[in-house]
Amino acid sequence: MALRHTKQKEFVSRFLEASFSHPTAYDVALAAKEEGISLGITSAYRILNSLVEEGKAVKVPSVDGMVHFDFKRDDDKSHIHFVCQKCGRIFDLREEKSFASFLQADKRFQIGSLQDIIIYGICEDCQKKK
Repeated sequence: MALRHTKQKEFVSRFLEASFSHPTAYDVALAAKEEGISLGITSAYRILNSLVEEGKAVKVPSVDGMVHFDFKRDDDKSHIHFVCQKCGRIFDLREEKSFASFLQADKRFQIGSLQDIIIYGICEDCQKKK
């Protein structure tokens, strides 16, 4: 379902592209309000999902029960997302060469993109907080 090009869609796309914090639909709607743009959470979610369908963004489910989004940048190599199961922070792991090598060693599969891989675990900060 293609959405019309609207001021709201333009804002959501620009906001997501400029963000490296993996925002939720709520975060996007709040930022729009701060910019004086009328955008509800449901509309933000619908627009974010349309960006996913268009291949411009990916969904990153988190342990906070929310779906976060990440923009696919043309100059950005694919990367893996790491979600901390304690604090819920999402990290971009860009050094996936050894992981790709591990997967490619299995000749049954030809690896294309690692963009949609999500690893869950405990981040360094949370490990230190025992």
